[in-house]
Amino acid sequence: MNPTEQELLAQLRDAHAPLDPGWWPPAPGWWLLALVIVVAVSALSWWLHDRRQPHWRKSARQVLDQLAERKLQTPGDCSAVLTECSTLMRRVALAVHPRATVAHLTDSHWLERLDSIGRTDEYSAGVGRLLTRHPYMAPGRVSADQVTRLLKLMYQTINRAELTPTVTSAVAQSNGAQELSGESRLAQAIVRTAVAGSVSTEKKPEIKSVEQPVAPAPDGSAVPVPEVSEALMRYRKSGAANAKSPKQEQSSVRF
Repeated sequence: MNPTEQELLAQLRDAHAPLDPGWWPPAPGWWLLALVIVVAVSALSWWLHDRRQPHWRKSARQVLDQLAERKLQTPGDCSAVLTECSTLMRRVALAVHPRATVAHLTDSHWLERLDSIGRTDEYSAGVGRLLTRHPYMAPGRVSADQVTRLLKLMYQTINRAELTPTVTSAVAQSNGAQELSGESRLAQAIVRTAVAGSVSTEKKPEIKSVEQPVAPAPDGSAVPVPEVSEALMRYRKSGAANAKSPKQEQSSVRF
């Protein structure tokens, strides 16, 4: 081997391992896995959100979608859709508010209630006025564009509508007041009977007792009536056995 070859061999380096590959950009398989994860999370989020929606809201959306698919070619088509829109909004209002506060509303009061449900003023000052005016309008006065705008407004209202606070507490207070009035009537009847008996009989020595209930007589004196406590206890037990838990009035509305 001549000196030139030896010099060239001396310049060669020993065998070495290749460098580790970098983490970026990732391999195509990682991109595919990331895409699958994003789609799965989005689908799960949408499913959970849709499941938490109340039944009346989903039913109202389905009815509204069916109305949006209707073809509005003639004035009669527009009038029919507006009639069904008015019925649908009545059902929505009854679903989120007690029947006693909604069923009797008409004209401007009804539109103002829809404004409060949808948090807007388009019902009393915009296209929402068609819900109360269309029965009195001449054929052809309502255009398909107006109906489309009304459907969009109704869709926003259905999405924004929220249930009012439960009326269970109010119903319970009302039942308690009725029960109290019944107890009062019963106590008064017992007191009158006891007072009448005490007048017809001889006057007995007054017996003072801390635990004995005392009822006021018509003349202002105190008359011991031991029957009051027992009668009231029997009345309360019978009322508690027959009482039923109040239900929310909104649940009676079915789509």
